[in-house]
Amino acid sequence: MDQETKQVNLRNGDDNFNIKYIHKNLIYKEMKRNNSSFGQQETVYNLSKPNSMQEINSSVCISQSYQQNSSLNQLYANRFLGEWNEDLYTVTRKYVPTYTNGLNLYTTYCTPQNPIATIVIIHGYGDHSGRYFHVADEYAKSGFQVILYDQRGFGNSGGIRSHGHIKQMHQDLECILLTIERSQPIFLQCQSLGAAVGLSFCISNPSLILQGVIVVNPYLQFAQKYGLLKKTLLTLMNKIIPGLMVNSYIDFGHCSKNNNVIKTVAEDSLVQPFMSVGMAYNILQLEQYILPNVSQFAQPLLILHGKEDKVASHMNSVELYRLAGSKDKTLKLFDKGFHELQNDVEFERVKNIITTWCQKQVNKDKRISYFRELNHGLVAKQNNSTKMIILQWILIYFMLRNKMKNLGRIARFICILALMVASLIVHIRW
Repeated sequence: MDQETKQVNLRNGDDNFNIKYIHKNLIYKEMKRNNSSFGQQETVYNLSKPNSMQEINSSVCISQSYQQNSSLNQLYANRFLGEWNEDLYTVTRKYVPTYTNGLNLYTTYCTPQNPIATIVIIHGYGDHSGRYFHVADEYAKSGFQVILYDQRGFGNSGGIRSHGHIKQMHQDLECILLTIERSQPIFLQCQSLGAAVGLSFCISNPSLILQGVIVVNPYLQFAQKYGLLKKTLLTLMNKIIPGLMVNSYIDFGHCSKNNNVIKTVAEDSLVQPFMSVGMAYNILQLEQYILPNVSQFAQPLLILHGKEDKVASHMNSVELYRLAGSKDKTLKLFDKGFHELQNDVEFERVKNIITTWCQKQVNKDKRISYFRELNHGLVAKQNNSTKMIILQWILIYFMLRNKMKNLGRIARFICILALMVASLIVHIRW
């Protein structure tokens, strides 16, 4: 391109893109969300050349160069669309359509030649895939294809901000899995709340064949300060105002021991500090579903957790390891690890553990995934809830049988109402 800059008019639908520059066959675009939902806009964009090839070829990783250099991949790693080549792999960023009409997932593929297997990384709550590019870089250099995607409502993907239903999250994960070459063994690597999404997806689909599942600092339970009263109030609010946004009280200081990482998270405009009531209720459902049903989990499992994690207790990982039905499971605890092991001094150890474990799983027994009809949402044993409701009714009946003889209509109505409330509580819990 001869000119340093030039202007071009583009017409887009729901999203506008500010194209930063075009170099050879390389197109980089900076996404700008259009708040007007379905209208079309005509926008003027500036196209400019990069200052040097070093800016194009540099890659993001937790190292001295990552901390010091202001490379394009560091500054715009979460905004490029298109394709470019790193030294050992090709990066492709595009939108993947979902089962929800008009909603697409912002997805990154890091693909080396002749990949060993594919690792799909599912980020946690309030996060986005751009913060995991250095992880994908390391895996791709080790021979693995890596897929990163922003979950709906987060990052550059579509959807209401910080709002989603677990059924839709499962459907989105299936859409990502269906883009993978059928001959490739597949690993899921799930971080924080992404672990709850990945684990529940596998529990709901026991016939699903994966090469393995890696969970890093899984968020499986609310903090103890959220007692029964608050959880009951959350259930009622979800019925009335599921779209109400509330503060998630995320403390960025609990993410990492690295002050530069904390500063970067705090300044990241794609990190979401709020959540909807409906999203919080879905997290509550995941809490009540995973550990009671994890005995049905049959995939090879690797669990990594930092003992100093103030967001998600490492004891939940210990319980997950104890209850998981998998015959091949491994638990690794890091004494001084915080919530984001991939953004801390433990990253080198974490990377080596994961790549070695994945390589061992592929060498031991190559498992090819065949996606038949998959379940979406939380599917538990069919008769648990019914049995518990009947048991609750019988128990209350015998407790009140003798007293109900002398009661009037109002009192009897109250007793019947108590039965209904009890059955509802049991239904929500189980």
